[in-house]
Amino acid sequence: MKGHIGYVRVSTETRRLERVNSMTSIVVDQAIQAKLDKVDHAVELRDEAGRLLGYFAPAVDHSAYADIEGGVSEEELDRRSKEGGGRTLSEIMADLERRQ
Repeated sequence: MKGHIGYVRVSTETRRLERVNSMTSIVVDQAIQAKLDKVDHAVELRDEAGRLLGYFAPAVDHSAYADIEGGVSEEELDRRSKEGGGRTLSEIMADLERRQ
């Protein structure tokens, strides 16, 4: 298995940055790639006996969303943030605890 995807964190012991490997890459052959290229949503991967091996979710092409604008203008967002209102975190937490 080649290639690691990970992140960096500060060690609590040494106070230095350390790399944390959270995922390992597996290179698939062309036959598997051809099957996965046709997938447009998350799927289960199973062996021939039906045993669950894991899950695959195709990468998202963010360029497809580049020209889409939100339904709220920057001015409206600014106005809403200045307007105030809403609830504090403690009020939200108290409400959630009452619901349990």
